[in-house]
Amino acid sequence: MAEYSTLALAAAALADPRTPGEDLALIAQTYPTLWISVASHPNAYPGLLAWLEQYGDAAVHQVVAARRAQPGATTIAVPATPVARTRPARRRGLVLLILAAAALVTAVVLVTVFVLVPTFRPPASHGPTAQTTRTAGTSPRTPTVTAGPAGAATSTGPVTTPAPIATPSAQPKPPQFASVSASSTREPIGEFTYTPAMARDGNLSTAWVEGAPGPGVGEWILLSATTPQHVSGVTIYNGYLKSQAVYDTNNSVQKIRITFSDGTSTDQDLAQSASWNGDRITFPKPVDTLYLKFTIVSAYSRDNGEDTCISDIDVF
Repeated sequence: MAEYSTLALAAAALADPRTPGEDLALIAQTYPTLWISVASHPNAYPGLLAWLEQYGDAAVHQVVAARRAQPGATTIAVPATPVARTRPARRRGLVLLILAAAALVTAVVLVTVFVLVPTFRPPASHGPTAQTTRTAGTSPRTPTVTAGPAGAATSTGPVTTPAPIATPSAQPKPPQFASVSASSTREPIGEFTYTPAMARDGNLSTAWVEGAPGPGVGEWILLSATTPQHVSGVTIYNGYLKSQAVYDTNNSVQKIRITFSDGTSTDQDLAQSASWNGDRITFPKPVDTLYLKFTIVSAYSRDNGEDTCISDIDVF
């Protein structure tokens, strides 16, 4: 199983139709912003789709429903009663002969073990034998899956169910902020748009771009939920990370203020150079909050001094 230490690596794997189902589960575990892409992947097996449907937002539900509605979608049915199979009569005699021979061999083995072989007592154990189990990851977002087939769209032989994700109820639910809004948005340029949703689509080739005059100091983007969410930190993919050239011609955030629904806030300095790994910010202690508000306190100005951008925000 591959490792996806950055959002860019995970997004590239989702663009590859050969990525196996267990890798899709690991990506879903690590990057909730990519759940729509995971659900859309051709190797997303039924157990993973069911988990995404249970914990995803309305957009994820729509993708899962569309996958299930596709013609030829994989359905694993369990027959109500076993189907009796009739063996040819001419083979019954051979079967009985084989069973008799097997019974005779078993009897000989039992006599050898219990009569001829002296009783052997193993030495006392000094402690349990340690067994190492390798798991798909250590994050609590998604349960571990064991290696197995990712599942195919159609099958001409017996259907093998992919190894299911363990019961999600045993794992903490990742933070869910279904709504995103902003104080301003730059006007579209041709077919390219820069809405707040672009900062939550898991795609570093898109970005939210503020629309105020100047470098956008005081402009904000808001992630909100209907119930308090338990948040340990965030990763901010600062600037317009579509490419190095695009990054160099647009502003990025220098200092950002993160405000919580209880009125408290924290100011954080972000890196000046482009980072496709993002700026990871872990709070001193987890926060229960209805929203996360990201306000531009200062910006790194480039070229014309306009258009401060944020490519993506991941919450953990």
